Amino acid sequence: MNEHDATVAFLKRENLLAEAELAALLERQAESGQSLLTLIGERTDLDEGEKARITAAARGIEFVTLAPETIDPVVAHLIPQAVASRLGAIPIRRDGGTLTVAMSEPLDLAARDEIELKTGYKVVAVAALPEAIQQAIHYHFDVASVTKQAIASMRLKGDGTGPAGGPAQPRPTWRSAHTVGFPSSARMSAKKLAYFKPLSGEMA
Repeated sequence: MNEHDATVAFLKRENLLAEAELAALLERQAESGQSLLTLIGERTDLDEGEKARITAAARGIEFVTLAPETIDPVVAHLIPQAVASRLGAIPIRRDGGTLTVAMSEPLDLAARDEIELKTGYKVVAVAALPEAIQQAIHYHFDVASVTKQAIASMRLKGDGTGPAGGPAQPRPTWRSAHTVGFPSSARMSAKKLAYFKPLSGEMA
């Protein structure tokens, strides 16, 4: 199935556009010669998460929603934080010699090659919004690290208090919302946690 047909099939299956809206979109596409993904990218009635899902489906890439249970904390640390932030990627699970990595640009072959070189695993890229990936990186490398230090401090004191006799520091909690979120202490944008940003020029 080509990109055009895959896009139309996904829009119909997910009911993201009414039949009349889809028909108008296809008519505009035929008249302008622009790709459906370009026209979809211009729409204001679809949010970034929905556009990301459409783009991923059009290119046959799995689209994931990051949540505590979707990310193995040990696997997340298979690449350094600096590399994860620079590439917009975070490993989420491994199966034998295969490493699944959520990426903001899963079609970036150079980034995938770099992760394979650093980890020794065969990388399978899945799509994710940049905001969600950076939020996950922040949680697993920054917030989790601070929490471990606080717990260690409390254990050393042996009295359940925080640093300098202050109140105990609670473990970060996961934001409760209709979409899965990371801790409010991360002070990140509460956008939908779905992921995928096409490579520059890909929407054209």
